[in-house]
Amino acid sequence: MTLVQRLWIYQRERFPLLSHSLLVAALTVGASGFASAGDSWPPLARMTGAFAVALGFFLLLRIADEFKDAADDAAYRPYRPVPRGLVTLRELAAVGIVVLLLQFSITLLLGWELLPYLLAAWLVLLLMSREFFVAEWLRARPVVYMLSHMLILPLIDLNLLAAARQGGEPSAAWGWFLVTTYTNGIVFEVGRKIRAKEDEEVGVETYSALWGVPSATAVWLLAVGIAGASGIVAGWSVSQDVGIRGAMALIFVCGWMAAAWAGWRMTKQPSSGKSRWIERLSGLWVLAFYLSLGLLPHWG
Repeated sequence: MTLVQRLWIYQRERFPLLSHSLLVAALTVGASGFASAGDSWPPLARMTGAFAVALGFFLLLRIADEFKDAADDAAYRPYRPVPRGLVTLRELAAVGIVVLLLQFSITLLLGWELLPYLLAAWLVLLLMSREFFVAEWLRARPVVYMLSHMLILPLIDLNLLAAARQGGEPSAAWGWFLVTTYTNGIVFEVGRKIRAKEDEEVGVETYSALWGVPSATAVWLLAVGIAGASGIVAGWSVSQDVGIRGAMALIFVCGWMAAAWAGWRMTKQPSSGKSRWIERLSGLWVLAFYLSLGLLPHWG
């Protein structure tokens, strides 16, 4: 097979472009709409460039994980693309370099004043890839590991917010948006790692294995609640319209109730199907958050 064919199989297994593109598109719409609340939307070309830079970050995160997890994958997950020889780490590194060059070029096209935001995200990505130079200490503390690795998400959003403002001064409301982004990262991360006992794999760290299903589910619901509360504050900070404020609150409250229902079912009787519901709802929650805060302030 050619390199292109092998990379296509790799993305299908480890970085599905369609699902990632939909998620990043929602993120882009959310950040762009939020940053331009009370004004006109940024030009489509500008949003497309910001989208490409953000998607590149998620691909770089995947590639960095391949390097970090190489030894564990070889020992416990030989079915994955790298250990089974579909692609090599060297080939993925070359893809990463191309992505970095594209991000740099697109950012320059969007405006040189956006470079500090790009460089800040690159720096945290580099530190993450090196496990902040305290790999053993972090791996012995899974909660600190997760919290430290969530830092990249607000920085990705900061790039999108700044691109939407076209180099304008940051708004104070951005703080609440970034807090919610950080918490949403925890929602997504914990939600995809709550599993029934029969689905646990040797060498795969999950929060259900670490804390037990009830405690892991409680942490997930707490993260959903914090994200919802900060999301409401963020949305209300850019819109004074009572109807829009009410719609935002209703969406997040309904989302939390759906999460509480799924969490209760999983805690009562853990199963593969119920854990998949938690994972699905984590993704739907993130999509609803970004689309709500991006579209509702421009409603009417």
